[in-house]
Amino acid sequence: WVSAWGRVGTDHSTEARTLSVASGWLGGYPWYAGRGDFSNGGFQNDDMTRSATNADVLFRAAPTSTSGMSFAFSGGAGLRSDNLDVTLLGSDKLSNASVPAAIAWKAGSSTTYLFGGVEALMRDMASLTVGARQESASPSGGSSTSTLYPAVVATIDLTRLDSASKRGSLESFILHGGWSRSGNDATSSALQRFGLFAATGSFPVGSVSVPELTTGWEAGASLSMMHHRLTADVTAYNERSENLVFPSGTGFLNTGSLANKGIELALTLVPVRTPEGAEWTIGANVSKNSNTVESLGGGLTSVALATPYAGVSVEARAGQSLGALVGLGYLRDASGALLLRNGLPQADSAAGAKVLAESAPSWIGGITTAYHGHGIELSVLVDAHHGGKLFSATNRAGNVSGTFAETAYRPDSGLLITGVDATTKAANATHVTTEAYNHALAPIVERWLYDASFVKLREVRLSYILPLQFVSALRAQTVRASFIARNLMTMSNVPNIDPETVLSTSPVRGLEMGQLPATRTLGVQLTLVP
Repeated sequence: WVSAWGRVGTDHSTEARTLSVASGWLGGYPWYAGRGDFSNGGFQNDDMTRSATNADVLFRAAPTSTSGMSFAFSGGAGLRSDNLDVTLLGSDKLSNASVPAAIAWKAGSSTTYLFGGVEALMRDMASLTVGARQESASPSGGSSTSTLYPAVVATIDLTRLDSASKRGSLESFILHGGWSRSGNDATSSALQRFGLFAATGSFPVGSVSVPELTTGWEAGASLSMMHHRLTADVTAYNERSENLVFPSGTGFLNTGSLANKGIELALTLVPVRTPEGAEWTIGANVSKNSNTVESLGGGLTSVALATPYAGVSVEARAGQSLGALVGLGYLRDASGALLLRNGLPQADSAAGAKVLAESAPSWIGGITTAYHGHGIELSVLVDAHHGGKLFSATNRAGNVSGTFAETAYRPDSGLLITGVDATTKAANATHVTTEAYNHALAPIVERWLYDASFVKLREVRLSYILPLQFVSALRAQTVRASFIARNLMTMSNVPNIDPETVLSTSPVRGLEMGQLPATRTLGVQLTLVP
């Protein structure tokens, strides 16, 4: 009833990137010393070394109990460390005469921790787990911190309060809940989310003095009935994060708070189950999360999460969800009609950049269905993303340059844009060329925002299990032949791109900066179990 084990592992990688820009390049290029000219060529060499080490020991004791109560005790200690070493050297000219000074940047952290807890189980009916973790972190260039992270989780199966004869078709009805405080090592968070070499100079990680803290609770219920032909689970949660790490100039802010709350639902139904073993299953899940930046600290009301691109900035703004899309909108009159000059739309430069949309979705979900029987296995997965907006640089570039099909509409009379003349206040009567119209749209970020919703046929998998007489001839237990197709179809309101690739959890969520076409995968698989 006593066990112990230890683990240790290291992940180490080195990477060298060599970038050459030919003479005659147009449009500049973003690099470590700013946005260079590069019309006479140039180069940039990046050398990066990363390493991460984790080690821990754990002891667990679960004494045998003859009563209705049983206990288990656990404890241990561990160490984790990570380091990043970056050297950047380059020039925006072929000649090395004016090469800016190289940036040599190092950062890392080391964290030690002690943890322990106790688990109590009462007659397989209720359980309670209480634990705590004490972490001491030492970021490079910063002061050490020590933080306690407690947690408590409890479950109770209400069906076990009654006798089996009173349960009917209900196999289980479990209530579960918990409260916890967790932390995010500040230096590791910065390394992963912001890259740390996106601006001139080095980043003083020592300014990230305390870890991010998240305190929250969750509660829910799950049930199973009709011989497990129907199962359902619902969980609600509410959490608040503080000491958030945001990039700011050549350093970081280590302040501010963010609130998240939401609900997750899952349902599984088995409408067909035969004595021969055939079964058809349908599963569905949906989740909705709402987050709000409560404050940023330091008297700030907004922080850019990445370098602005094509006039759009992804920001954290107090009172908005994380990842607000900020830029110039259309110039409009009081009624909302477009104000045109010489027949062309205008950006509302006087009002300046404003929040045009939020990148966060309203909800996400999916449906899966599967059948297996008579040697055949078939499964289909569909998932969906609803709500949120994205900015598409692909559509902006394609329309402004005239390479997309929608720019081919060129009536002899020119285009007549619906709106009001900014000078006369009369209905617009000036025709314009398609080229002039699309060029006028280039600085208007609002034009290039799209609904990020999509429905995707994620995967179809068809398998056939060979009959036993064939399997025995191959001296195998099982032989399965499968056809697998992924990313078969995407339905969305965004032309020319796959919106899913924009919807990551990185700080630049909602910003599409040019992408390769989505890939459809078709394949066959032969699985043999000897």
